[in-house]
Amino acid sequence: MVGTDSAKATVMGRLRNAQAGTPDYSHFPVEREQTYFEQLLGEVLVTTYSKGQPVREWRPKKGVRHEALDARVYAYAALRALVSMGLVLDAEADRVTALGATVRETGPTPPRVSHSQWMNGVG
Repeated sequence: MVGTDSAKATVMGRLRNAQAGTPDYSHFPVEREQTYFEQLLGEVLVTTYSKGQPVREWRPKKGVRHEALDARVYAYAALRALVSMGLVLDAEADRVTALGATVRETGPTPPRVSHSQWMNGVG
């Protein structure tokens, strides 16, 4: 089970890793729009105190949407669930890479065209 607070902390921690090629580095397509990153950083971790004990909670920034952060947290939770069920990420990456090489060798499958007999008065 993945808690929302710990998942958000993990996602935010990975965003701080600016060294490509290292574990936990976050990759993004170059065409990703600025609004995505604003949403990704749309919440802040705030520490308050209740009965002398620190209480940490994620709060949305005023006027900033945070759907991108929510989606990334859900994706992280799904990945953790798959790993807990036996997914070996490196092996899966190798499998997908090999599959991609096969697709490139054979080329895309041409679309199937179905010909209707409706215009010919059949059916």
